[in-house]
Amino acid sequence: FVLAVKPVYVKDALRACYEGLAGKAVVSIVAGLSGAALAKQLPEGTRCLQTMPNTPAMVNEGVTALCEENTLTKEELDFVRRMFSAIGRVYTLPARLIEAESAVAGSGPAYAAMFIEAMADGGVLLGLPRAQAMEMAAQTLIGTAKMMLESGKHPGAIKDMVCSPGGTTIEAVRALEKGAFRASTIEAVVAAGEKALVVPMAAKPTLAVTCTIDGEEFTTSITADTMPSLLAGVEYEITLTVIGQEAVISSVKEVPWTTTKVDGGTIF
Repeated sequence: FVLAVKPVYVKDALRACYEGLAGKAVVSIVAGLSGAALAKQLPEGTRCLQTMPNTPAMVNEGVTALCEENTLTKEELDFVRRMFSAIGRVYTLPARLIEAESAVAGSGPAYAAMFIEAMADGGVLLGLPRAQAMEMAAQTLIGTAKMMLESGKHPGAIKDMVCSPGGTTIEAVRALEKGAFRASTIEAVVAAGEKALVVPMAAKPTLAVTCTIDGEEFTTSITADTMPSLLAGVEYEITLTVIGQEAVISSVKEVPWTTTKVDGGTIF
């Protein structure tokens, strides 16, 4: 079973097929949904794997990360690896590095597309027709990437192959360095990785609690900012302590994700 929905629809998707997942293997390509968080929302005995492909998989040139921490059998894992290998390169990473892979490969097509667009804009400024400039820029990135992967050369070595002493390319490289090209790219990757770490399910979940004691209502809440382990779609049992006129959450305990049978359906 492949879970391939937007993060906000995960709970609804799992509700719709919850009972049918028992004893099955679930492969998730949901951004920001860790394997640990997914496992808590599946029936007991269901195996799961977190993966992170990128959009170039649409043309069989993708990058997919498989999370080392998973519960699939060896046969199932081998099948998943073959499946994703058909649409690009596959890497196995520990859970702590999945966000880093997403920042490089998952968001990378956006960085590459912006660079292609900027190169094409420069060509247009120098008189090239827009369509030709765009195609030239895109093909140049394809060729350079292929040359690097097939030769094993460091990107810096490939750059040096083009930079003749006192030539036009080294002048262009100087302009890029003046604009902090490499530093800006590094910062972009780090920003994407940090965002993935602090937004585990597209929006930060909030646990709001209201209680009435002796006719007086008390309200409090806790968010992912103050409790990083707080997950969307997980049920919690909380204990409140009333101090003066303020209610304080003194303990938070996860409740296993279960279903209750009723006439006419299932309550989650």
